[in-house]
Amino acid sequence: MYQIPYYTEPTRGLIPQYDNKFNLASWEPWLTYDSVATGDRLDKPTLIVHSEAAAIPQGARAFFARLRGDASEIWLDGVTQFDFYDNPQHVTRAADAVAAHFERINRGS
Repeated sequence: MYQIPYYTEPTRGLIPQYDNKFNLASWEPWLTYDSVATGDRLDKPTLIVHSEAAAIPQGARAFFARLRGDASEIWLDGVTQFDFYDNPQHVTRAADAVAAHFERINRGS
């Protein structure tokens, strides 16, 4: 799949357990799902952790713009979509941000 290091490096995504198969019945719902519109219905505190270098940053911004209420965002510089999967530094930064979000929500502040 693509010539992207995540998919071509055996130390990352190119592992024997990954069979690179996609159920064709998944195409229509995958292509027609409007994830941005769901922002209108979300009423829980929300944190977006994203990057301009990750997948569809304009979609993340559009989703965030539709959120009402308690919403915050953190944009990490130069972090690719694949870095969010397995780069310890960036996974830790994202996970720490999520943990701080939940701690704040649980404190009620």
